[in-house]
Amino acid sequence: MVKKNILFVRINEEQKKVLQSKSRAFGFTKMSDYVRFTLFMSMPIEEKINKIYEKVVEDE
Repeated sequence: MVKKNILFVRINEEQKKVLQSKSRAFGFTKMSDYVRFTLFMSMPIEEKINKIYEKVVEDE
């Protein structure tokens, strides 16, 4: 079982509207998915591939 961590961020109503708008514009149904994408999109593609590979090998 994969352990998940939760990060709480307090935002005001205007910031929530901006997040909702941007997440919809990018096709995300959940703001949390958009925030995760935004935080980690700068990660080099090679690093992403290695993490996916490690996950696949770990699950076998």
